[in-house]
Amino acid sequence: MYVGQRLKELRESNNYKLKYVEAETGIAKGTLSRYENSHAVPTEVNINKLADFYNVTTDYLYGRDALVVSQTDETYRITVPKIDVKILKILHKEENKYILNYLREDPERRIRGLNNSYKFD
Repeated sequence: MYVGQRLKELRESNNYKLKYVEAETGIAKGTLSRYENSHAVPTEVNINKLADFYNVTTDYLYGRDALVVSQTDETYRITVPKIDVKILKILHKEENKYILNYLREDPERRIRGLNNSYKFD
């Protein structure tokens, strides 16, 4: 269930066409479509290709990669791409708390500013 849903979400969020993913991964677009619609399960080779292409873990594609966030007495589980987990772990270190606080003030504007300054795209 998760694999198809995740693959489709990743492709659409990146505005990729199936033909582009096919060209980049070597996986036929018909096969990709069957994966996205949960009519087929990716082989181990293909799941690794797709995880590498989208820069996520295979656990993320299988629905097992999650970040647990606690707020007061409530705990939330959210699933995020591997790179976001790495960034959050770096920011959570004591010496980086000021960056995290800076981003909390107005995250969208701050991230846009950082992106423009450092050309992350």
